[in-house]
Amino acid sequence: MTALRRRLREKGIDYKVTKNTLARIAAQKAGREEVASLFDGPVAVVFGYGDITEPARVLADYIQATKSAMTIKGGFLTDRLLTSDNIATLSSLPPTGVLIARVLAEVQKPIVALVGYLSAPMQGMIGVLQARIKQLEGG
Repeated sequence: MTALRRRLREKGIDYKVTKNTLARIAAQKAGREEVASLFDGPVAVVFGYGDITEPARVLADYIQATKSAMTIKGGFLTDRLLTSDNIATLSSLPPTGVLIARVLAEVQKPIVALVGYLSAPMQGMIGVLQARIKQLEGG
């Protein structure tokens, strides 16, 4: 458990063990009654502040590596209640920076291909002219 807390702290994620009654009251006062249903049995709450996939990834990696009996009951992301399956999907996603880079690469592909197609005839013409220059110099 100490290793999990250390990993979470290194990533800037808070891990708090809470009393279920207090957590339910806080969820109801915040207008999030659907979250109150998650507080049953021993529960810890994880608060992530940066990349939304990071808390899910750290928890899933820890559970898999230690073969712990711990499970992820669910989560809350802005206005949406997440199921354990949603959390598992989040944990398998690459970090936000990687996803943005992939999207930008896909957007650039057609432009790069167009530039290649447009420059190919010009490169062919230059190659022919250079070959003719070498022929005239050698002859």
